Amino acid sequence: MTGTPCFAAFAQFLANGIMFGRQLAVPLFLIAGGGLSAARAGALVAGVCHAIQ
Repeated sequence: MTGTPCFAAFAQFLANGIMFGRQLAVPLFLIAGGGLSAARAGALVAGVCHAIQ
């Protein structure tokens, strides 16, 4: 049972890394691969696409 806290911390570390990586990779893909402007990609990720046209 001594390895459980270490495993939990490692799992949380990986989960945080995945979430941070997604926040960086998706807008980067939309800008570079999709040809969107930074403002449009940010609005798309934020869910307010109707605000920027």
